[in-house]
Amino acid sequence: MGAYKFQNAKKDFFNYLGLSSENVKYIPGSKDFGIELINPESGEKCVVFISAVGKNNSSPKMYFDTRDSYPKERIITRNYARENNLKFFFLGVRNEPDCKINNFFISLEANESQIQSNSGKVTTSSTERGGNQVNLPSTFTYTKKIERLKSDRGFFFSAIHKDKLWDYMTYFDNRPYEKEDVKEEVIMNTYNGESLNRIIFGAPGTGKSHKLEEESESFIKQESVKTDITQQIKDEISAVIKLSGKLN
Repeated sequence: MGAYKFQNAKKDFFNYLGLSSENVKYIPGSKDFGIELINPESGEKCVVFISAVGKNNSSPKMYFDTRDSYPKERIITRNYARENNLKFFFLGVRNEPDCKINNFFISLEANESQIQSNSGKVTTSSTERGGNQVNLPSTFTYTKKIERLKSDRGFFFSAIHKDKLWDYMTYFDNRPYEKEDVKEEVIMNTYNGESLNRIIFGAPGTGKSHKLEEESESFIKQESVKTDITQQIKDEISAVIKLSGKLN
């Protein structure tokens, strides 16, 4: 079987959710890997950047290729979500024979500056350079509908079965991670050997930020999340519903 590429990931992403091109809006400049779609569970719009999960043929390691696989398009998609005050999700898939993440979406929960600064390092005898991989936790079991873990480099991931993605996207939001960018950190990057435009990240300037902070408080305190969070997810969902006034 040939290499699993972004086009494969996009096809499998659509198949998992039963979507067609008529159900989504492609983000301009994203080479159709950035999409805006409507969550049928909540009715709200959200933005997704679709990625292929990489796999090392000589080891069980799986990863997001964050430096060489459409970084410019990913940043364009993320900025589109910020400018339109929409939820943003960085979701990867991989579907091939005997692959343990078949039928799962992998969500990388991080802002762009964290991705750029904390990806795996590549060291040679004379120098060290920024890496191009964000490795998935090797302790994922892929036996739960939603499993959330922290990698040894401090990245949070969720493995979501395809039947539960809409639930995850209803009650989770990557925007609290963007709070780490409020100092307007300047990120410089290269793409195919060419320097990208300077990207400046700032906090979303919307009137909904106070409500967002209230409803996202449990997700911001990431250090306290346990490996087995089945009951915790239920409690957090209940809290969000109560806050939204949907439940007495």
